[in-house]
This record gives sequence, structure tokens and C-alpha cells, in this order.
Amino acid sequence: MSTEQLIFQIAEYEVEIGNLYAIYGALFKQSSQIWTELADQEFRHGGIFLSLRSSASAVHIPDTSSKEVLLANSTKFIRKEKEKALAGKTDEFAALELAMRIESGIFESKILDIFNESPPEIKKRLKPVADETTSHLQKIVKRLEEVKNAPKPSIKIGAPPSAEIEEDDAPPPKKK
Repeated sequence: MSTEQLIFQIAEYEVEIGNLYAIYGALFKQSSQIWTELADQEFRHGGIFLSLRSSASAVHIPDTSSKEVLLANSTKFIRKEKEKALAGKTDEFAALELAMRIESGIFESKILDIFNESPPEIKKRLKPVADETTSHLQKIVKRLEEVKNAPKPSIKIGAPPSAEIEEDDAPPPKKK
């Protein structure tokens, strides 16, 4: 695979992450602003990578074959997660955990390392991607803590969901 093709695959991966986050933004109303912001930045990252294609001859990425396989598998995984989200088979906690794994993965958190042997002007163009990825991880961790620490709804015992009986008000169990 050529460097230009690998750069295109990285851009595609960023856009897929953006699409996933946009879906999460539509699903999780309480945190839609965070997800929308993350999605917009991932779309911008994809654009930054696409702009590097014109400079592909100056870009040096060692061992493109292993990165190609990892990238293809990662993109495929993101697409499956999008399908799960669209089918309503995820909750916000799981979405945040997944986003944390994505943002700390090699193509997000180590992007400058992948382009380490490239000229300084290429690294300079990628610096906003690295900085925003760090910011993404911080926002995701903060929201994950908020979700973890959110009060849990009280459980109704032996009553339909509209009943006013709280667990503490329930009659004691009958003795046999």
C-alpha cells in the first residue's frame, strides 16, 4: 500500500469515528453537545489527513503494512459499533468506554509517533489532531465519571412503573 493510500485510510477512519460520535450525540441527549463537538473535530481531523495526501511524497511512515491491517480492522470495528448504536444496542456508559478506548488507541493518541519520521511541516499540520485527541480523552473521562456518579433511579417493588411505592414503603415479605 502506498503512503497516499494509507493516509486516505487514516482520514476515512477519522470520519467513521466522527460518524459514530454523531450517532451518539443523537442518542444521548444529556451529552449531545459533547458528542457533537467530538464528531465535528473528528471530521476536521479527516480533512487534515486528506490534505496530507498532496504531500504524500514528503511523508514517511515506517512499516505501512502492519498499520494498514490494524487500520482496516479498526475501521471495520467502528462500523459495527455504529450499527449497534443505530439499533439501540448501546447505552451512554458503554459508548463512553468505547470512545475512551478509541481515543487512547494507536491511530488517535499516537498519531504523531506514526508520522515521526516525516518532515517538521507535516508534524506541525498534525499537531492540532494530537492536541484535540488529548482534549477528547479528557472530556470523555469527565463525562464517564458524571455518568458513573449519577444518582440511580429508585426501584419500585411489586408495582407497575407508575406506582408511587418506593422500596422503603413496600410491605414486608409474607412469612410461610
